[in-house]
Formats: sequence, C-alpha cells, structure tokens
Amino acid sequence: MLYNYAGMKGYDVSTKGNMSRFTDSGRTSAWATDAMAWAVGVGILNGSENADGSVSLNPQGNASRAQVTAMTERFCGKAAK
Repeated sequence: MLYNYAGMKGYDVSTKGNMSRFTDSGRTSAWATDAMAWAVGVGILNGSENADGSVSLNPQGNASRAQVTAMTERFCGKAAK
C-alpha cells in the first residue's frame, strides 16, 4: 500500500533492498516482490528476529497495529521526501 502511494505521489520507488537476508523471503507473493524489496531498501521493513537469531519478514502474516504504526512512521521519515 505504501509503495503504491509513494509511486502515485511521485516519490522515488526505484530503491530495492536485499531480500535474501530474510529466511522467509521466498514466501513473498510475486505481485508483492517489488513493493517488499522497496520497503526493505528504504528502511520501512526491517523484519523480526527469530529465537535462532535469523530474521524473517513474515510476508504471508498479518501486521499488528504497532507494526503498522512503525512502518508508517518510517515511511514519513524516510520515503516521503
């Protein structure tokens, strides 16, 4: 949603982050890959640390209100310029 909004507003959406560092990046739906890579690249998504020290995005899960708030705050501070 933030990726589409940023594109509509004319913000730079060309940045792509390295998704391979997330253990579950392969579970990202094809239609969401560009948006997820952009969100990682600009620092909106950082993932969650697992008990074994690995980091995952949980692309098929639901975001909590706190997570959405953090992503929105990061968007306003990093991407919406």
